[in-house]
Order: sequence, then C-alpha cells, then structure tokens
Amino acid sequence: MASRIYLILFVVLYIACDKQIRTDTTNSVDTDLSAIKIIQGNYVKNWLDGNREGVLNLFTSDARIQPNSLCPIDSLNKIRNFWFPDDGSKTTIDHFEIKNLATRVEGDTAYATGICFLEWTYVKDTIKFRVHQKGVETTVYVRQKDLTWKIWRQIWTDLFSNRMM
Repeated sequence: MASRIYLILFVVLYIACDKQIRTDTTNSVDTDLSAIKIIQGNYVKNWLDGNREGVLNLFTSDARIQPNSLCPIDSLNKIRNFWFPDDGSKTTIDHFEIKNLATRVEGDTAYATGICFLEWTYVKDTIKFRVHQKGVETTVYVRQKDLTWKIWRQIWTDLFSNRMM
C-alpha cells in the first residue's frame, strides 16, 4: 500500500514539475518572441526616423548583412560605411514595412523572415532617384550576455525593384 502511495505521489509530482517546466519554457519563448518583435519595430522606426545610430545599435559588433546581388558586408563599421557613407549623399527612407511570415526562437538564437516593402530616395550632387522595392528578408538574432537580443545576420533579396528618376 505504501508503495502505491509513493508511486502516485511520484506521478503527481512528475506531472506537476513537467507542466511547470513546459509553462516556464513557453513563457520564456513568448518573452523572447516579444523582444524580437520590439527589435523589428525599432529597426523599421529608426530607418523611417533617419536615426542612424538607432539602426546600428540593434546589431552586434560582428554583424553581417547580405544585400540583394551583393557580396556579404562584415562588421558593424563596414555596414555603417555601406548604409551611411560619408560622401555627401543623402538617402531618405520614405516607406518601410515588414510583414512577418515566421519567427522562431531556438535557445540563444532566433530568426524572423518576412516580406518587406521599401521606398527610398537618394540624392547626391545632381543625381537624384527614388526606388520602390518588394523583397524577402531574413534576420538572425542572438541573445547577448545581458540577455537582450541583437541582430547578428541579415539577408534580403528583391522580388521587385523599380528605380525612378
């Protein structure tokens, strides 16, 4: 009889602990997904606001981007020079939207894939043009030592691009 009581007690405790572990994991993943969504929102907002440092602060120092049809660009400094060159040019983001297709967290790594819509204007000296783009982008995030998330890798490809003068 005592062994039955111990067995029942063991099963009840096991189920309770297992449920608690799954609940804690689910809550943790939900918290991580919320943090990723905030970063995605800040990324778009910083571009629309012209906040260069805000954009770059979302990336790790060893980040890499892979723009459509270009070689990968490694390091935050090279990304800064690519996106924000000190050559007298001005690029203005007129519209930017990402429609999320999937986001997944796997431990200290997460990824998000979406369809992005981008309109931007470039001006330098007598050169001026406007670009409308629709593409697919994937961003990989890594958890930092302070438990925050940052962008580690980003790749995008254009499905449609139209340049107007």
